[in-house]
Amino acid sequence: MNIFTSYYNNGRIKSIDDLKLIYRILAKEIHPDVNGIRNSEEQFIKLKNDFDEMSKIISKDTYLKNIKYTRNEFYELFQELIATGFLLSNDRPRKTKQYKNRVSKFNNMLKSIANVDSRDMLFIESALDIIKQEDTRTYETIKLIFYNISYYQYEPRPFIKKSTLTLYEKISKIRNIGKYEELYAILSWFVNDMENGSIY
Repeated sequence: MNIFTSYYNNGRIKSIDDLKLIYRILAKEIHPDVNGIRNSEEQFIKLKNDFDEMSKIISKDTYLKNIKYTRNEFYELFQELIATGFLLSNDRPRKTKQYKNRVSKFNNMLKSIANVDSRDMLFIESALDIIKQEDTRTYETIKLIFYNISYYQYEPRPFIKKSTLTLYEKISKIRNIGKYEELYAILSWFVNDMENGSIY
């Protein structure tokens, strides 16, 4: 089985650039000159062959050619959302034209990602407002997860990743509550993306 298949099927590989990034991460782990592991040469050859095979699949995939946004653009806009009011307790910044435009663009990005069940940041904001009133500790935990994910794109440090995964486990109780479905979907996508190293 091709080592990149799972990344491709779950939407983490949407372009040749995504494929190259994941290839570099995996190559560092098994390269015989780096880690000195016996038999790693065979694994490295297989990785290279799988890369070539997946490159051909991506080049033929018409769905991937229609994707409008890169992962980098996605995270940059998310950081802009945070900077202009998302996660703030004060509703005033959310009413600005700039913020509404960013929410609209971010929603379009969400719709272009096939494996994200969440489609509207306004629903996510509503869910966060409800959680804030019902359970302040869970709200603060979710808020910290979003901040960690945003910062991790600039500073991919292991302790941030570890902390985020631990926090994510703590709020898993909201998973099966219908009114939090949109929120949990986007949170899950972000955390899975961080965990699997699919960042720029």
